[in-house]
Amino acid sequence: PCEGYDDEEQSQPCVGEIVPFTDLPTTVSKLPIFIFAFTCQQNIFPIVNEIHHRTARRLNVVVVSAIGFALAVFLVVALEGYLT
Repeated sequence: PCEGYDDEEQSQPCVGEIVPFTDLPTTVSKLPIFIFAFTCQQNIFPIVNEIHHRTARRLNVVVVSAIGFALAVFLVVALEGYLT
């Protein structure tokens, strides 16, 4: 299915073209990822203020737990999408 390749190389999966610059609609479609990352990092300050007996270890537990929970949710959604 890859254009420009002969039949012997068809066993390899196609890789999308890598371009240094894209058009405006493609760039704007990626903007929510950056906004989400920026707003998530701002939420750490209220979270730190709510932790009782604040220590670096407790903060690390909260951060790792949040990342683990998000990973679990994403994996479930990805697997359900893949299996349907």
